[in-house]
Amino acid sequence: GTNIEAGLMLARNLLKDNKLSDVSSVYVVMLTDGVPTFHVEKDSSSTSNIKGQEGGGTYATWNDYKDVIQPATAQRIHADFIITRNIKDFAKSKILAFTPAELLARI
Repeated sequence: GTNIEAGLMLARNLLKDNKLSDVSSVYVVMLTDGVPTFHVEKDSSSTSNIKGQEGGGTYATWNDYKDVIQPATAQRIHADFIITRNIKDFAKSKILAFTPAELLARI
């Protein structure tokens, strides 16, 4: 299964634990191979392994995936923003959405 939430949570924890003091900007880029069919039951501060469980079904529609899962996960892990080619579908997201070109202009 695919657990986007656990992957992003782990990235957040590793960045919090980061010992590099001379790096001014650090970014997490999420690439996925599938629909998120696993989830995390509770927040974790682990930097080695975050366990998840199957749930919510074994599939999602495009609108479920695009318009619900990404903004909810981004909000839960306290992401700064979402990168997407179609920002209009994230107008209701509490996390700001940028196009890849807008991200590159900001860094």
